[in-house]
Amino acid sequence: MSKASLRVSFFLLFALLWVFSAACTTPVDPPKKQDKFIYVKGLFDLTGGTADVGISYSKGVLDSIEEINEKGGIDGYKIAIDWKDYSYVANKAVEFYEEWKKNGWLNDPQKPESKAVSIFGWGTADSIILSPKVAEDKIPYISASYAGSIGSPVPVQKEIDLPNGTKHFVETKGAPYNFFAGTDYSTSIRLAMQFIKNSGGKKIVFIYCNAGYCKDPIPAGKTYAKEIGLDIVGDIEVNLDFTREQASDAIKAGLEKFQVTEADNLWAWYGNTAKTAVFSAQGFAKHAPSNARGISNVWGFDESVTKRCKDGWDGTGEPCVEKFFGIMPFAAFGDLNYPEMKEVVIQHKKYREKAKEATTLYADVRYVQGYSSFLIWRRIVEKLLKDKKEITGTNIKEAFETYGTLSTGGLTLNLQFSSDDHRPSSGALVYAVGSDGKLSYKKEVSASLKPEWKGW
Repeated sequence: MSKASLRVSFFLLFALLWVFSAACTTPVDPPKKQDKFIYVKGLFDLTGGTADVGISYSKGVLDSIEEINEKGGIDGYKIAIDWKDYSYVANKAVEFYEEWKKNGWLNDPQKPESKAVSIFGWGTADSIILSPKVAEDKIPYISASYAGSIGSPVPVQKEIDLPNGTKHFVETKGAPYNFFAGTDYSTSIRLAMQFIKNSGGKKIVFIYCNAGYCKDPIPAGKTYAKEIGLDIVGDIEVNLDFTREQASDAIKAGLEKFQVTEADNLWAWYGNTAKTAVFSAQGFAKHAPSNARGISNVWGFDESVTKRCKDGWDGTGEPCVEKFFGIMPFAAFGDLNYPEMKEVVIQHKKYREKAKEATTLYADVRYVQGYSSFLIWRRIVEKLLKDKKEITGTNIKEAFETYGTLSTGGLTLNLQFSSDDHRPSSGALVYAVGSDGKLSYKKEVSASLKPEWKGW
């Protein structure tokens, strides 16, 4: 080989070594991190018959999702929710459900990995109608309906003897994929009857609407009232669309028929949302004996009732102070006796300011309920990720049922689900309208979850 050829060869070798060295030492931009997601669906009422309580609830769920995403997600997984306002029309909820199913449960049709694994639902009617569908499709349904009839994951068939001599037929198909954060309605009404009895009550009138969640716990309330020695005087219908005057007239007519006196130590059960529960409390204070009092289901009692009770009152004195009570499976908004409430308040303030809204907006127990619904689902997802299990509907269901004691930091009493019982709690809190214009905590009440009460 000639000297010229050798010089060319050495030059080429040197050039190759330089290129190789540069390739090894020159920093290369790392690939951009791709966000990982867990996909869910949502059904809320923002414009229908329960929008007065539904909007705050939806904010509690949606703010919680936005907040966890801002913090990096659940163990790195962000939550993507595709939600609809179904206006409290059960058939509309079914239409949305069937549309989602037809599209393969994908949040994004272009992304096959975007299959939803849970639904955050709302009312009793849609929860009951969709129950067999979500069971078939294995989609956990985390709702704001605490109906006793969906508190049983297994079928229940039985005949109940009501105090008036009629029979109530219980027939549920079982709701194995339905979960909720609150004490079920039937347990709550039994706790209310117990509170009335312990407060010296002798007679009880049931005032409630014709919607599913209003009627669902009435057989439980009446049978338990009789069992503990309360005398049932009758029923008065006050529907969700009643005006204050219509509610007052209905209560006046009912009480005149029942002919009650102060010696009866009369109490009322209010089975409505806050607006008409307040109308009922006002009408009851106006037409019932002066010592009569009433207690509401969870949807009829919140931070708004203190103001609503005074609006439009045409009598003397205060119709609700220490006369209007609420059975509350959730702590009142801002009650810092419970550790998780601090996080609720901070989150709520952050997202009201972010939306340039008044910080008093949605500052109520409904927001706490929405926050709690997402929180229990989040706890389950955290457990699955910790156990290195896939996030699927079936695994979420199994994790709920095997989790053991599930703490919400005091927002609810401790919760627990099992494979044959989805009633999560045996207790609740009782608040009253206080003389200072705020909700006044009274006591915690609890009762044994009898197996024979499951499903109704």
